[in-house]
Amino acid sequence: MAARVVHFGCDECRRLMILRMEGYAIADCPSILKLRSVLQEPGQASAVLFTGQDEKDRMEAITLAREQSCAPLILFDGLNRAGNESDFDLVIPPLTPPQEWLAKIAATIQQHRSTH
Repeated sequence: MAARVVHFGCDECRRLMILRMEGYAIADCPSILKLRSVLQEPGQASAVLFTGQDEKDRMEAITLAREQSCAPLILFDGLNRAGNESDFDLVIPPLTPPQEWLAKIAATIQQHRSTH
């Protein structure tokens, strides 16, 4: 069974396409409203991914994800982002090659599953 991941933000680097090609089921949430709706659906997310939002939206989305899900939070960090990386279980630096971030996401999901 493929891991189900929820994505919040704008996928400017086409990472969701790469995740789909690797077999991940993606719920794409460009807004807080959509994120809230998806997190309330049956079927637990394996991870919640964050990309390219402003700080206010990101903080609201982090709070919502922590309240609605026990899935690890993963940030695709941007070049011009300021914020607290400690809010996330995994932070992927800008320009990290796909094979590297795919392995890190898989390891984070596996580690989370084994501890829960």
